[in-house]
Amino acid sequence: MTAYVHIGASKTGTTTIQNFMAKNYEILKEKGFVFAKSATFNNQHLPFVNTLNSLADAHEDIKLNYEDNWVFKAFKKEINENPNKIFIFSSEGFSLRSNREKSVKILKEMLKKLGFTEIKIIIYLRNQADSMVSLSSQDIKHGLFPTYKEPANNNSNNIFFDKNIFFNYKQAVSNYLNTFGKENLIVKLFDKNEFYEGDLIKDFLHILGLKLDDSFILPPNQNETLDLIGFELGERIENLCKEPYSHFKNRFDLGLHIALSLHLQSKDPSLKFMPKKEVYES
Repeated sequence: MTAYVHIGASKTGTTTIQNFMAKNYEILKEKGFVFAKSATFNNQHLPFVNTLNSLADAHEDIKLNYEDNWVFKAFKKEINENPNKIFIFSSEGFSLRSNREKSVKILKEMLKKLGFTEIKIIIYLRNQADSMVSLSSQDIKHGLFPTYKEPANNNSNNIFFDKNIFFNYKQAVSNYLNTFGKENLIVKLFDKNEFYEGDLIKDFLHILGLKLDDSFILPPNQNETLDLIGFELGERIENLCKEPYSHFKNRFDLGLHIALSLHLQSKDPSLKFMPKKEVYES
């Protein structure tokens, strides 16, 4: 059996890919592929990531018993219900939170015990400066201090952000390379000019040996980056919300983020947000 493990990286259209896979579960199944739906959270396999970390954190003397692990049992049941299918797993957490040598080795061991004889690792890598802008956009939508204002340290109030992991692709993939082998690591540039037929979904399906046809359902793109007005307005209203005794915070914050996401994501080049040169260099 074959498994494809899409490990990210973050801010490379992972949510769009995951939503597409989940939306087309039955169609993919007819074509011989299963986007594992057991042990998922928001259409990604984050519980799998958390399990790998928990097992990696276990004491060295504790023998790892996968048969008792709920994620292992859930996947085993789904595999038994879908014999002779190619399975797909996806979470940016694999590269962002579970890229330690021990975690990656446990991932390989678990997949082997589940019956997979061929395991392919997929990762998209994006220009770090563009990735930083996209992450900052997400910060603003979530009411966090934007990463681009503190790119040279780890003082961001985004608890999932660590620049040494987020922007260090060598660190993110080295243990996957060493554990699974170069021949099983599929590295793609997150760049429209590099995508198969200029489209991310088509590119991902092309990796799997599939072609996008009319049978598939195309969900809208997710987590689009804010434009210049979105950055400016979002930051200013967030500052207003943080004023002492502000009555804006609870009443308007959620609505603000929805409005930013819906209306301030223009593709007009003149409205593209561009941080200062020293930020990019950092």
